[in-house]
Amino acid sequence: MKRLALLVAVFQLLGLTAQETGKAWVYFANRGEVAERMMVVEQNFSEASIDRRARQGIEWQESDLPVLPEYIQALRADGLTIVHTSRWLNAVSVRIDENFDRWSRRSLPDFVTKVAPVEGWENAKPQPDARVELKSTLEIDPNDYGDARQQIEMIHGLELHSVGLKGGGMRIAILDAGFNRADSMEVFDYIRSRNLVLGVRDFVDGGDSVYISSNHGTYVWSIMGAYLPQLMIGTAPDAGYFLLRTEDINSETTVEEDNWVAGAEWADSAGADLINSSLGYTRFDNNQGYTYEEMDGNTTVVTRGADAAASKGILVVNSNGNYTQSDWIYMGAPADGDSVFSIGAVDREEQYALFSSIGPTYDGRLKPNVSALGEQTTIALSNGATTRGNGTSFSAPVICGMTASLWAAHPFRNNWDIMKAVEKSAHLAARPNNQLGYGIPNYALAHELLTYGGENVPTVRSPWILYPNPFVDQLNIVLQTEVSDDAVFRLSSVHGMRISEVAFGGDYFLRLSLPPDLPAGTYLLEWWQNGERKAVEKVIRGNGIE
Repeated sequence: MKRLALLVAVFQLLGLTAQETGKAWVYFANRGEVAERMMVVEQNFSEASIDRRARQGIEWQESDLPVLPEYIQALRADGLTIVHTSRWLNAVSVRIDENFDRWSRRSLPDFVTKVAPVEGWENAKPQPDARVELKSTLEIDPNDYGDARQQIEMIHGLELHSVGLKGGGMRIAILDAGFNRADSMEVFDYIRSRNLVLGVRDFVDGGDSVYISSNHGTYVWSIMGAYLPQLMIGTAPDAGYFLLRTEDINSETTVEEDNWVAGAEWADSAGADLINSSLGYTRFDNNQGYTYEEMDGNTTVVTRGADAAASKGILVVNSNGNYTQSDWIYMGAPADGDSVFSIGAVDREEQYALFSSIGPTYDGRLKPNVSALGEQTTIALSNGATTRGNGTSFSAPVICGMTASLWAAHPFRNNWDIMKAVEKSAHLAARPNNQLGYGIPNYALAHELLTYGGENVPTVRSPWILYPNPFVDQLNIVLQTEVSDDAVFRLSSVHGMRISEVAFGGDYFLRLSLPPDLPAGTYLLEWWQNGERKAVEKVIRGNGIE
């Protein structure tokens, strides 16, 4: 039986008019012939995305199936303008216009179960440049990390960097408001020269114009990806990056949350291992928005989207929020998600930053998960200098980048293992609280926990240093542990096809030569001994640019 759509009354009940939302979700009843469609589900995903699931033992799910094309075609035939599709929610977002108004007054098609307004976001913005002192390149300490050293040293990240763990082989998607001028900044030259900008996408206006609109994403990226010795080095300068513009700053405080979900789904299909989201939703200027009761990890669309991303093996790192000096003191969505790695802020004295949002979630879970430097965090500017800014927007990428560097050493661990190891390493692990969570992590200790603790962990400790990574013509291996005479070091495709190998031979420095026609992409370096694989690490073949 057809259902009568009383959408105008629904919107009035929610206090949301077409002018206030601009979009609506249309949810669908089913996914068609699921068994038949699951047989070809992989064709919608990149090799890196397939590899991520395989490494973590994640099976394909119905939520990986795209929205049925015939449903989209039917809505378009009715004159609806579709903005984004969501396989995770089995829904589309549509423009609220005259065609939608006419459609909404008719009976809903049988394949539509619900229509709801799209909510908005409030961005945790950094302090404006005018409120902080610029740090000239001439004034920076000669230490290669420059003014950024403390934010890495505080979490014991230098220990990982010193053994070559700088995020190599990992893929980070940054969901933000824009990356203004980042395409020409010297601090990102290292990443660009190695083709580690893996993809860009604008989910606000469409296209690939992400180097506009806002400096916020530029600041966030610099905390992870900067590499300009003596000026600034980030927490993951060897990682690959997807730059995704999902926030619309043209509105006063809101951006449509379906942009976030669309960006996260795109990142999933492209093969991202981590998402950094320095965004959070609480309230609108018009006094609409979520209540604290809805910060339960299950209510908001964006939190459901973030948890869906986590179920695909992605580690979602999200700022907890900067709200405590307002009438809203708690985290914003999606930081309330039970699978979201929510990050609070401390100052340079390692004390709680007074603006950093607190927990618990409404259902009583601890938030934030951990904390890092978010007050006076060093960021890079387009004029070639650095500055310091405030916000959990900046503590989140400190953690995200260093977590990528940690995960690079343990590629067959899943996102939950990695997150829990970081929590267990933190200084308040035995007595966590809702200001700092488990506290300030110790990434050297987290590396030890993953190496020695728990089930199915490697029996070798930091077996090698690999460089350069990304590589071009050859890959150097410096062994750091005892190796038997029959050890073999093998380069394979992510699907297990053998490409090249070198035997141990007694020399702890090895050089693996590569076929000249080897395509650029992600590969696995494996250590085999007595017929058993002892260690494995992802490496990247570049495009021949050193």
